[in-house]
Amino acid sequence: IRNPISTLCVGQAASMASLLLAAGEKGQRRSLPNSRIMLHQPSGGFQGQASDIRIHAEEITRLSKRLNQIYAKHTGQPENLIGSCCGQSFLIDSTVPLPVLTDEQLMLDYCVLFAGICRFINAHWLAKQLP
Repeated sequence: IRNPISTLCVGQAASMASLLLAAGEKGQRRSLPNSRIMLHQPSGGFQGQASDIRIHAEEITRLSKRLNQIYAKHTGQPENLIGSCCGQSFLIDSTVPLPVLTDEQLMLDYCVLFAGICRFINAHWLAKQLP
């Protein structure tokens, strides 16, 4: 039996928490209007011999590709788009107006590609929930 999972960001979903948020059931991924979601590449600090550093760098690259695959699976976006969005740390918030989008253009449930970054738009959902 597969149960739908609802996810809700309250405050901030940073790093791996953003992946958990994205893994919620389509249509059930929510965020409060003033919440922020941060996506970024894996990172780490390494030292030692060049061969050891190369091994760690290859592992970080492999992990980055795998995370892009997971985000792509749950958001329906191509891996190269996810990779470009996660190329540097960036925050997704509700500062950009929501345009009309098709399902194919959605990342999370209300995320739009705008000026090379994705922004999570959800204030209208919360407004519908309040009396």
